[in-house]
Amino acid sequence: MFVHPVSFATVHAYLKGLTAGLRFAGIGYTWEDYHAASAARGWDARGNIGIVRDFATKGLSDEEMVVELIAVEADAYSRALARADKQ
Repeated sequence: MFVHPVSFATVHAYLKGLTAGLRFAGIGYTWEDYHAASAARGWDARGNIGIVRDFATKGLSDEEMVVELIAVEADAYSRALARADKQ
């Protein structure tokens, strides 16, 4: 899939669409997975705007926010897959 321009807003929207599509296919992570993944990277995903608040507070650039957002999403899926493998 092509995301252009690469910015926090476009990548965030893409990842939300990807998450929705994967959930339709029965693939998804729980909020616990997401919160654990964000906490592992030092972010607090609670609240109405999630980790975006922490990104803004720490003064991350748009590029740094994109990298962190993708890393948290990937970790959340890894946690979900690891849990599924144990079942």
